[in-house]
Amino acid sequence: LQAKHLIRRNAFDLEWNNPELRTKAIAELTAYAQKHKAQHQPEPSRSADGCLQEMAIAVQPLVLTMAETYIPDSDRAAAAEALGHIGGLRAAEALRTMMDNSSEPAVAVRRAAAEALGLLDASPGDTQTHWKLLDAVLQNQANHLHAETDWSAIDQKLPLLQGASRGLQRLAARSSTDRLKVWGAENSLKVPMLTLSIAAGAVTTRMVLIQVWQLPLPGGLSLELVAIPEGELHMGSPKQEEGRDAYGQIPAALGEEVEAQRLVRLPAFAMARCLISQVQWREVAKLPMVMRPLNVDPAQAKGAELPVECVSREDSLEWCDRLNCHLRQELGEAFPMVTLPSETQWEYACRAGSSTPFHFGDTIDAAWANYNAEGAYCGGKAGVYVNRTTPVGAYGLVNRWGLSDMHGNVWEWCLDRWHPSQQDQCPSAGSTTLQPNFYLPYIRVLRGGSWDSLPRLCRSAYRLIPHPDDRIGFGFRVCCLPPGLPS
Repeated sequence: LQAKHLIRRNAFDLEWNNPELRTKAIAELTAYAQKHKAQHQPEPSRSADGCLQEMAIAVQPLVLTMAETYIPDSDRAAAAEALGHIGGLRAAEALRTMMDNSSEPAVAVRRAAAEALGLLDASPGDTQTHWKLLDAVLQNQANHLHAETDWSAIDQKLPLLQGASRGLQRLAARSSTDRLKVWGAENSLKVPMLTLSIAAGAVTTRMVLIQVWQLPLPGGLSLELVAIPEGELHMGSPKQEEGRDAYGQIPAALGEEVEAQRLVRLPAFAMARCLISQVQWREVAKLPMVMRPLNVDPAQAKGAELPVECVSREDSLEWCDRLNCHLRQELGEAFPMVTLPSETQWEYACRAGSSTPFHFGDTIDAAWANYNAEGAYCGGKAGVYVNRTTPVGAYGLVNRWGLSDMHGNVWEWCLDRWHPSQQDQCPSAGSTTLQPNFYLPYIRVLRGGSWDSLPRLCRSAYRLIPHPDDRIGFGFRVCCLPPGLPS
């Protein structure tokens, strides 16, 4: 009765031209739909047209909210997201219509509709239809940004591509519960994704087909892995790279070339496609302790799809240990041992064959990654500073090996101790530096930048020196070797 009252009140509030009531109503309806689906997995209670039974009354007001052009774009986009969580035939039809509506002036709403298609609980036939629709957007339009230099044109064309890519990634994550899709096994799921590159101010987008494996997590979740091929890397940065001299405040770095370039060669491995999310952290953190207790909800900004943050390196390794115990039970002895990447592995995977400051190219933009965009970098432009974390993979862009959020969102822990000179102290084959530094014996390494980092700190080569007790903005992703190989 309480739930029905909540839904009816919020559905009624959507019909009033009151911005505060409307925003609150959409948020509460979305939260209820997410909670209901999570509590009724794998088969939530559905009405005749496929939507959540109790939520049917809210579908039409949400459809109207999404379609009304006088309503702020943020509320319209949020309404599309809510329809994706509720599902059903009417919601699916409205989302498809919005995504295909080329006369819609708000491209952000079309992007949200494309992303929401990836959330719909549908029959296999309908899921295949949504997959084909989103795939067609990338197939037909991904190459339209070929050497485009008009930023206003880019801002109008790129969002729909990002939404389609994000929708496909959501569908892929939910399309299979096959426990055999493990890194090193023969079968994997091929997912269309979107890459972006910029050189001399010209932006190019391209669709890539990425093979994705899944590791089983507790609670019916999965961890997506992509293959990182063997190869060579010029680790570090050239002396002319902007922001390279950002270590002047570190006494141990005086007189050292912290980003000195060197050639390394790495064998193949696998890496988590996305940052570890809060829902993934929570389910694994509930497993029995191995060495140390874990806070199941450590993040400052709360949200199931937001990256976990405010975790230490030791917390991250404890999480990996608990997951490895779980995988041993699920998959037997020949399971892929999960751990943090070394510095060399992280930079090699981030660059994905590029030699520019970012895997995008010679600059970065607020529409591509989450960082402090109030300042521009190397010919780019300033943008909106979000000032908080964003859901993992929310930008819909990956590097050419399928990794998302490698620049910004949260800092990522590596296994290594920090040394002022990689040239002398780091190993040359991708292994880990554990020898203490004389000046900073307890300092470890973070890579990638965060939501509040300036762009120069989000470069592929930048090496953050964290204080041992500082955790704010610190998260991680994991890597592993194929089953049967030494960890």
